[in-house]
Amino acid sequence: MRHGEYNFKSNGQTIKFKGFMAVYVEGKEEEEEQIPELEVGEILKKYKIEPKQSFTEPPPRYTEASLVKALEEKGIGRPSTYSPTITTILERRYIEKEQKQLMPTELGKLVNNLLIHNFTDIVNVDFTAEIEKNFDSIAEGKEEWKKTIREFYKPFEKELKKAQEEIDKIEIKEEVSEVACDKCGRMMVIKYGRFGKFLACPRIS
Repeated sequence: MRHGEYNFKSNGQTIKFKGFMAVYVEGKEEEEEQIPELEVGEILKKYKIEPKQSFTEPPPRYTEASLVKALEEKGIGRPSTYSPTITTILERRYIEKEQKQLMPTELGKLVNNLLIHNFTDIVNVDFTAEIEKNFDSIAEGKEEWKKTIREFYKPFEKELKKAQEEIDKIEIKEEVSEVACDKCGRMMVIKYGRFGKFLACPRIS
């Protein structure tokens, strides 16, 4: 036996190298399938080939139901606020519904990035859940609402002023369609109105 090799018995057969079994053996059924000792030059018969190609897929998008469930699990909001929250982000065009899935719009992604960048202490799950607890304490008379608001607003006011200076410099680009304007020939841009999307001439937009 060469240096570093070792043999041990398994189900009446000699196994030359344990491999993963050095740290993990589940039971006798698995032992019966272990590879027996092999000889140099020995021809092995093919048992089965299963070609399979896998792709990494992103997590599924939220639906209204799964979003409400996530909010409940993280302690964000209350049953009375779930529906108005979803309605608001739909009306402000931060998300769109596509086959029941809630998809972020370009505007929604932009607003989200701005909030995360400028209000890191506020735009996070822990803060939202904690403030809900504070509201409960105020309702129960355990906390003074003025004190809670004061502790929140002083640092928030500084962050808000800083963010306003940066946000004023950001230009939101219009989404260009593939439809040409019959008046000027330029590609029309996508606008949003009271009843949803519509096309507009870029010269008068």
